[in-house]
Amino acid sequence: MDFDDAHIVFLASGHSPSNPRLLYEITSLKSRFKNISIIAPCENNQQKINNVNILNIKKYKSRYNRFSNNRALYANAIKIKPQILHCHEPDSLFVSYLIKKKLRQVKVIYDCHEFHPDSFTQDLPFVFRLFAKALIEKIENHLISGIDAVITVNNKLVERFRKYNKFVTLLPNYPRTELFKSHRRKKSVLNSEQPVLIYVGGLHVDRGLFLMLDVMQELEPNLNAKLVLIGRFSSSDTEQMFHNRLKIDCFHQSVVYKGYLPLEETIRNLLTADIGLFLLCDKKRYHWGEPIKYFEYSAAGLPIVISDMPAKRALIDKNQNGLLVAPQNRSEAVNAITFLIKNPKAAQKMSQRGREAFLGEYNWKAIENRLFCLYNQLR
Repeated sequence: MDFDDAHIVFLASGHSPSNPRLLYEITSLKSRFKNISIIAPCENNQQKINNVNILNIKKYKSRYNRFSNNRALYANAIKIKPQILHCHEPDSLFVSYLIKKKLRQVKVIYDCHEFHPDSFTQDLPFVFRLFAKALIEKIENHLISGIDAVITVNNKLVERFRKYNKFVTLLPNYPRTELFKSHRRKKSVLNSEQPVLIYVGGLHVDRGLFLMLDVMQELEPNLNAKLVLIGRFSSSDTEQMFHNRLKIDCFHQSVVYKGYLPLEETIRNLLTADIGLFLLCDKKRYHWGEPIKYFEYSAAGLPIVISDMPAKRALIDKNQNGLLVAPQNRSEAVNAITFLIKNPKAAQKMSQRGREAFLGEYNWKAIENRLFCLYNQLR
Protein backbone atom coordinates (compact mmCIF):
# COMPACT_ATOMS: atom_id res chain seq x y z
CA MET A 1 0.00 0.00 0.00
CA ASP A 2 1.17 3.50 -0.86
CA PHE A 3 0.81 5.31 2.46
CA ASP A 4 -0.17 8.56 0.73
CA ASP A 5 -3.18 6.73 -0.79
CA ALA A 6 -4.27 5.34 2.58
CA HIS A 7 -7.97 5.62 3.38
CA ILE A 8 -8.35 7.42 6.73
CA VAL A 9 -11.60 7.01 8.66
CA PHE A 10 -12.48 9.34 11.51
CA LEU A 11 -14.64 7.39 13.94
CA ALA A 12 -16.78 9.23 16.52
CA SER A 13 -19.68 8.03 18.63
CA GLY A 14 -20.42 11.32 20.40
CA HIS A 15 -18.67 14.12 18.48
CA SER A 16 -20.35 15.53 15.38
CA PRO A 17 -18.45 16.03 12.09
CA SER A 18 -18.59 19.80 12.69
CA ASN A 19 -16.72 19.52 15.99
CA PRO A 20 -13.80 22.02 15.70
CA ARG A 21 -11.21 19.42 16.73
CA LEU A 22 -12.27 17.02 14.00
CA LEU A 23 -12.53 19.83 11.44
CA TYR A 24 -9.04 21.17 12.17
CA GLU A 25 -7.43 17.73 11.92
CA ILE A 26 -9.31 16.79 8.75
CA THR A 27 -8.49 20.14 7.10
CA SER A 28 -4.79 19.56 7.81
CA LEU A 29 -4.75 15.92 6.68
CA LYS A 30 -6.56 16.77 3.43
CA SER A 31 -3.38 18.53 2.31
CA ARG A 32 -1.52 15.19 2.47
CA PHE A 33 -4.13 12.44 1.99
CA LYS A 34 -6.75 12.01 -0.73
CA ASN A 35 -9.11 9.55 0.94
CA ILE A 36 -10.74 10.63 4.21
CA SER A 37 -14.17 9.63 5.52
CA ILE A 38 -16.06 10.36 8.73
CA ILE A 39 -18.40 7.99 10.56
CA ALA A 40 -20.19 10.06 13.18
CA PRO A 41 -23.60 11.22 14.44
CA CYS A 42 -24.88 14.09 12.31
CA GLU A 43 -28.27 15.63 13.16
CA ASN A 44 -29.03 17.14 9.74
CA ASN A 45 -28.05 14.09 7.63
CA GLN A 46 -25.22 16.06 6.06
CA GLN A 47 -23.43 14.07 3.36
CA LYS A 48 -20.18 16.03 3.11
CA ILE A 49 -18.14 18.49 5.14
CA ASN A 50 -15.09 20.18 3.59
CA ASN A 51 -15.52 17.75 0.66
CA VAL A 52 -15.11 14.77 3.01
CA ASN A 53 -17.77 12.02 2.92
CA ILE A 54 -19.87 11.56 6.07
CA LEU A 55 -21.50 8.25 7.00
CA ASN A 56 -24.22 9.16 9.47
CA ILE A 57 -25.04 7.17 12.58
CA LYS A 58 -27.78 7.88 15.10
CA LYS A 59 -27.38 10.90 17.39
CA TYR A 60 -27.92 10.19 21.11
CA LYS A 61 -28.08 12.98 23.69
CA SER A 62 -27.02 10.71 26.56
CA ARG A 63 -23.43 9.47 26.59
CA TYR A 64 -24.72 6.16 27.99
CA ASN A 65 -27.22 5.50 25.17
CA ARG A 66 -24.67 6.09 22.46
CA PHE A 67 -23.03 2.71 23.13
CA SER A 68 -25.91 1.43 21.00
CA ASN A 69 -23.97 2.93 18.07
CA ASN A 70 -21.05 0.53 18.40
CA ARG A 71 -22.51 -1.97 15.95
CA ALA A 72 -23.16 0.77 13.35
CA LEU A 73 -19.63 2.18 13.80
CA TYR A 74 -18.13 -1.28 13.36
CA ALA A 75 -20.25 -2.26 10.34
CA ASN A 76 -19.63 0.99 8.46
CA ALA A 77 -15.88 0.99 9.12
CA ILE A 78 -15.45 -2.68 8.14
CA LYS A 79 -17.16 -2.00 4.79
CA ILE A 80 -14.65 0.75 3.98
CA LYS A 81 -11.62 -1.39 4.97
CA PRO A 82 -9.55 1.63 6.02
CA GLN A 83 -5.80 1.70 6.47
CA ILE A 84 -6.03 4.21 9.36
CA LEU A 85 -8.74 4.60 12.00
CA HIS A 86 -8.70 7.88 13.94
CA CYS A 87 -11.14 7.51 16.87
CA HIS A 88 -12.28 10.08 19.43
CA GLU A 89 -13.94 8.44 22.48
CA PRO A 90 -13.49 5.27 24.59
CA ASP A 91 -16.44 3.58 22.86
CA SER A 92 -15.13 4.35 19.35
CA LEU A 93 -11.69 3.24 20.62
CA PHE A 94 -13.23 -0.10 21.62
CA VAL A 95 -14.74 -0.48 18.14
CA SER A 96 -11.41 0.43 16.51
CA TYR A 97 -9.61 -2.11 18.71
CA LEU A 98 -12.00 -4.84 17.53
CA ILE A 99 -11.53 -3.83 13.90
CA LYS A 100 -7.75 -3.99 14.35
CA LYS A 101 -8.12 -7.55 15.62
CA LYS A 102 -10.00 -8.45 12.43
CA LEU A 103 -8.10 -6.32 9.90
CA ARG A 104 -4.50 -6.62 11.09
CA GLN A 105 -3.12 -4.01 8.68
CA VAL A 106 -5.26 -1.22 10.17
CA LYS A 107 -3.43 1.46 12.13
CA VAL A 108 -5.43 2.91 15.03
CA ILE A 109 -4.99 6.38 16.54
CA TYR A 110 -6.88 7.29 19.70
CA ASP A 111 -7.54 11.03 19.90
CA CYS A 112 -8.42 11.73 23.54
CA HIS A 113 -9.47 15.30 24.31
CA GLU A 114 -11.37 14.74 27.57
CA PHE A 115 -10.89 13.09 30.97
CA HIS A 116 -13.26 10.24 30.10
CA PRO A 117 -13.19 8.13 33.31
CA ASP A 118 -14.28 11.22 35.27
CA SER A 119 -16.84 12.47 32.74
CA PHE A 120 -18.53 9.10 32.19
CA THR A 121 -19.01 8.53 35.93
CA GLN A 122 -19.66 12.03 37.30
CA ASP A 123 -23.42 11.49 37.80
CA LEU A 124 -23.14 8.15 39.62
CA PRO A 125 -23.44 7.77 43.43
CA PHE A 126 -20.07 8.19 45.15
CA VAL A 127 -19.37 4.51 45.95
CA PHE A 128 -20.31 3.33 42.45
CA ARG A 129 -18.45 6.28 40.90
CA LEU A 130 -15.10 5.21 42.38
CA PHE A 131 -15.51 1.64 41.16
CA ALA A 132 -16.78 2.64 37.70
CA LYS A 133 -14.04 5.25 37.22
CA ALA A 134 -11.31 2.71 38.07
CA LEU A 135 -12.87 0.16 35.72
CA ILE A 136 -13.19 2.58 32.78
CA GLU A 137 -9.62 3.81 33.28
CA LYS A 138 -8.34 0.22 33.35
CA ILE A 139 -10.22 -0.68 30.17
CA GLU A 140 -9.06 2.52 28.42
CA ASN A 141 -5.44 1.81 29.38
CA HIS A 142 -5.69 -1.79 28.13
CA LEU A 143 -7.13 -0.70 24.78
CA ILE A 144 -4.46 1.99 24.39
CA SER A 145 -1.71 -0.59 24.89
CA GLY A 146 -3.04 -2.54 21.91
CA ILE A 147 -3.21 0.25 19.34
CA ASP A 148 -0.65 2.22 17.34
CA ALA A 149 -0.68 5.79 18.65
CA VAL A 150 -2.40 8.29 20.92
CA ILE A 151 -3.09 12.01 20.50
CA THR A 152 -4.13 14.06 23.49
CA VAL A 153 -4.54 17.66 24.58
CA ASN A 154 -2.49 18.32 27.73
CA ASN A 155 0.57 17.13 29.62
CA LYS A 156 -1.47 15.47 32.37
CA LEU A 157 -2.97 13.04 29.87
CA VAL A 158 0.35 12.64 28.03
CA GLU A 159 1.96 11.41 31.28
CA ARG A 160 -0.83 8.92 31.87
CA PHE A 161 -0.95 7.48 28.35
CA ARG A 162 2.84 7.15 27.90
CA LYS A 163 2.76 4.40 30.53
CA TYR A 164 0.77 2.27 28.09
CA ASN A 165 1.81 3.45 24.61
CA LYS A 166 5.13 4.98 23.54
CA PHE A 167 3.65 6.89 20.58
CA VAL A 168 1.81 9.73 22.35
CA THR A 169 1.54 13.17 20.72
CA LEU A 170 0.50 16.39 22.46
CA LEU A 171 -1.91 18.30 20.22
CA PRO A 172 -3.76 20.96 22.24
CA ASN A 173 -7.14 22.46 21.32
CA TYR A 174 -5.74 25.52 19.54
CA PRO A 175 -7.88 27.36 16.94
CA ARG A 176 -6.86 27.84 13.31
CA THR A 177 -5.29 31.25 12.71
CA GLU A 178 -6.96 31.86 9.35
CA LEU A 179 -10.44 31.70 10.93
CA PHE A 180 -9.64 34.72 13.06
CA LYS A 181 -7.77 36.56 10.28
CA SER A 182 -10.65 36.53 7.81
CA HIS A 183 -12.84 38.21 10.43
CA ARG A 184 -11.38 41.02 12.52
CA ARG A 185 -12.46 42.91 15.61
CA LYS A 186 -13.72 46.33 14.47
CA LYS A 187 -13.41 48.02 17.85
CA SER A 188 -11.68 47.41 21.15
CA VAL A 189 -13.53 45.58 23.92
CA LEU A 190 -15.83 47.56 26.24
CA ASN A 191 -15.99 50.47 23.83
CA SER A 192 -19.77 50.68 23.47
CA GLU A 193 -22.78 51.57 25.59
CA GLN A 194 -23.85 47.93 26.13
CA PRO A 195 -21.15 45.45 27.26
CA VAL A 196 -21.70 42.01 25.72
CA LEU A 197 -20.82 38.92 27.75
CA ILE A 198 -20.60 35.69 25.75
CA TYR A 199 -20.51 31.96 26.38
CA VAL A 200 -19.95 29.42 23.60
CA GLY A 201 -20.32 25.68 24.18
CA GLY A 202 -22.55 23.04 25.72
CA LEU A 203 -25.45 24.55 27.67
CA HIS A 204 -25.39 22.52 30.85
CA VAL A 205 -25.85 23.06 34.59
CA ASP A 206 -22.26 21.89 35.20
CA ARG A 207 -20.98 24.45 32.69
CA GLY A 208 -22.55 27.34 34.50
CA LEU A 209 -25.75 27.84 32.49
CA PHE A 210 -27.94 28.86 35.42
CA LEU A 211 -25.05 30.44 37.32
CA MET A 212 -24.66 32.86 34.40
CA LEU A 213 -28.33 33.78 34.73
CA ASP A 214 -27.85 34.33 38.47
CA VAL A 215 -24.91 36.59 37.70
CA MET A 216 -26.96 38.61 35.21
CA GLN A 217 -29.60 39.14 37.91
CA GLU A 218 -27.03 40.47 40.36
CA LEU A 219 -25.10 42.80 38.06
CA GLU A 220 -25.81 46.47 38.67
CA PRO A 221 -28.61 47.60 36.30
CA ASN A 222 -26.61 50.68 35.29
CA LEU A 223 -23.93 48.41 33.78
CA ASN A 224 -26.48 47.59 31.04
CA ALA A 225 -24.81 44.22 30.29
CA LYS A 226 -26.14 41.65 27.82
CA LEU A 227 -25.39 37.91 27.83
CA VAL A 228 -25.17 35.98 24.53
CA LEU A 229 -25.35 32.17 24.68
CA ILE A 230 -24.31 29.99 21.72
CA GLY A 231 -24.54 26.20 21.80
CA ARG A 232 -26.73 23.15 22.30
CA PHE A 233 -28.60 22.23 25.47
CA SER A 234 -27.44 19.07 27.22
CA SER A 235 -31.05 17.81 27.49
CA SER A 236 -34.63 18.81 26.72
CA ASP A 237 -35.24 19.20 30.48
CA THR A 238 -32.39 21.72 30.74
CA GLU A 239 -33.74 23.61 27.74
CA GLN A 240 -37.22 23.79 29.29
CA MET A 241 -35.82 24.96 32.64
CA PHE A 242 -33.81 27.64 30.86
CA HIS A 243 -36.77 29.06 28.92
CA ASN A 244 -38.97 28.95 32.03
CA ARG A 245 -36.31 30.90 33.91
CA LEU A 246 -36.17 33.53 31.16
CA LYS A 247 -39.92 34.07 31.43
CA ILE A 248 -40.08 34.14 35.21
CA ASP A 249 -37.15 36.52 35.68
CA CYS A 250 -37.86 38.69 32.63
CA PHE A 251 -34.46 38.23 30.97
CA HIS A 252 -35.79 38.94 27.47
CA GLN A 253 -33.75 42.12 27.03
CA SER A 254 -30.53 41.05 28.75
CA VAL A 255 -30.10 37.38 27.73
CA VAL A 256 -29.96 36.30 24.07
CA TYR A 257 -29.96 32.61 23.17
CA LYS A 258 -28.72 32.09 19.59
CA GLY A 259 -28.71 28.28 19.48
CA TYR A 260 -25.99 26.26 17.79
CA LEU A 261 -24.18 28.23 15.08
CA PRO A 262 -21.65 27.28 12.38
CA LEU A 263 -18.04 27.98 13.34
CA GLU A 264 -17.60 31.12 11.21
CA GLU A 265 -20.80 32.67 12.57
CA THR A 266 -19.70 31.82 16.12
CA ILE A 267 -16.40 33.62 15.49
CA ARG A 268 -18.23 36.70 14.23
CA ASN A 269 -20.19 36.77 17.49
CA LEU A 270 -17.00 36.40 19.54
CA LEU A 271 -15.44 39.33 17.72
CA THR A 272 -18.35 41.62 18.61
CA ALA A 273 -18.47 40.57 22.30
CA ASP A 274 -16.56 42.15 25.19
CA ILE A 275 -16.02 39.46 27.86
CA GLY A 276 -15.81 35.65 27.54
CA LEU A 277 -17.35 33.54 30.32
CA PHE A 278 -16.63 29.98 31.43
CA LEU A 279 -18.09 29.36 34.91
CA LEU A 280 -17.62 25.66 35.54
CA CYS A 281 -18.99 23.51 38.31
CA ASP A 282 -16.26 22.15 40.62
CA LYS A 283 -15.98 18.60 39.27
CA LYS A 284 -12.75 16.67 38.91
CA ARG A 285 -13.20 16.10 35.17
CA TYR A 286 -12.80 19.84 34.59
CA HIS A 287 -9.74 20.45 36.79
CA TRP A 288 -7.01 19.72 34.24
CA GLY A 289 -8.81 20.42 30.99
CA GLU A 290 -7.52 23.22 28.74
CA PRO A 291 -10.80 24.10 27.02
CA ILE A 292 -10.92 25.21 23.41
CA LYS A 293 -13.12 28.07 24.68
CA TYR A 294 -10.14 29.63 26.45
CA PHE A 295 -8.12 29.66 23.22
CA GLU A 296 -11.04 30.86 21.06
CA TYR A 297 -11.79 33.66 23.52
CA SER A 298 -8.09 34.61 23.47
CA ALA A 299 -8.02 34.54 19.66
CA ALA A 300 -11.00 36.90 19.60
CA GLY A 301 -9.26 39.25 22.03
CA LEU A 302 -11.75 38.73 24.86
CA PRO A 303 -10.80 39.23 28.51
CA ILE A 304 -11.93 36.01 30.20
CA VAL A 305 -13.76 35.31 33.46
CA ILE A 306 -13.13 31.63 34.20
CA SER A 307 -13.40 29.18 37.10
CA ASP A 308 -10.26 28.81 39.18
CA MET A 309 -9.00 25.27 38.50
CA PRO A 310 -5.38 24.10 38.10
CA ALA A 311 -5.06 24.11 34.29
CA LYS A 312 -7.09 27.30 33.85
CA ARG A 313 -5.11 29.05 36.58
CA ALA A 314 -1.85 28.14 34.81
CA LEU A 315 -3.11 29.70 31.56
CA ILE A 316 -4.39 32.89 33.20
CA ASP A 317 -1.25 33.26 35.35
CA LYS A 318 0.95 32.84 32.29
CA ASN A 319 -0.92 35.14 29.91
CA GLN A 320 -2.63 37.63 32.26
CA ASN A 321 -5.66 37.83 29.99
CA GLY A 322 -8.50 37.24 32.41
CA LEU A 323 -9.76 36.87 35.95
CA LEU A 324 -10.16 33.70 38.01
CA VAL A 325 -13.23 33.14 40.18
CA ALA A 326 -14.00 30.36 42.64
CA PRO A 327 -16.19 27.65 41.04
CA GLN A 328 -19.91 28.20 41.63
CA ASN A 329 -19.20 31.49 43.44
CA ARG A 330 -21.76 33.95 42.14
CA SER A 331 -20.46 37.01 43.98
CA GLU A 332 -16.88 36.52 42.72
CA ALA A 333 -18.15 36.22 39.15
CA VAL A 334 -20.27 39.37 39.56
CA ASN A 335 -17.29 41.27 41.01
CA ALA A 336 -14.95 40.15 38.22
CA ILE A 337 -17.37 41.17 35.45
CA THR A 338 -18.11 44.46 37.19
CA PHE A 339 -14.39 45.20 37.49
CA LEU A 340 -13.80 44.65 33.78
CA ILE A 341 -16.77 46.78 32.72
CA LYS A 342 -15.76 49.63 35.05
CA ASN A 343 -12.07 49.37 34.08
CA PRO A 344 -12.06 49.17 30.27
CA LYS A 345 -8.37 50.03 29.96
CA ALA A 346 -7.42 47.03 32.14
CA ALA A 347 -9.78 44.85 30.08
CA GLN A 348 -8.26 46.11 26.82
CA LYS A 349 -4.76 45.18 28.02
CA MET A 350 -6.03 41.67 28.81
CA SER A 351 -7.60 41.59 25.34
CA GLN A 352 -4.28 42.47 23.71
CA ARG A 353 -2.31 39.94 25.79
CA GLY A 354 -4.72 37.14 24.92
CA ARG A 355 -4.58 37.96 21.22
CA GLU A 356 -0.76 38.05 21.28
CA ALA A 357 -0.64 34.68 23.06
CA PHE A 358 -2.89 33.19 20.38
CA LEU A 359 -0.85 34.57 17.47
CA GLY A 360 2.46 33.58 19.05
CA GLU A 361 1.71 30.18 20.56
CA TYR A 362 -1.90 29.06 20.88
CA ASN A 363 -2.76 28.51 17.22
CA TRP A 364 -3.16 25.36 15.14
CA LYS A 365 -0.41 26.29 12.65
CA ALA A 366 2.13 26.21 15.50
CA ILE A 367 1.36 22.56 16.26
CA GLU A 368 0.00 21.18 12.97
CA ASN A 369 3.31 19.53 12.05
CA ARG A 370 3.02 17.25 15.09
CA LEU A 371 -0.02 15.64 13.44
CA PHE A 372 1.93 15.02 10.23
CA CYS A 373 4.87 13.59 12.18
CA LEU A 374 2.61 11.15 14.00
CA TYR A 375 1.06 9.95 10.74
CA ASN A 376 4.56 9.51 9.28
CA GLN A 377 5.46 7.30 12.25
CA LEU A 378 2.68 4.91 11.19
CA ARG A 379 4.32 4.13 7.83
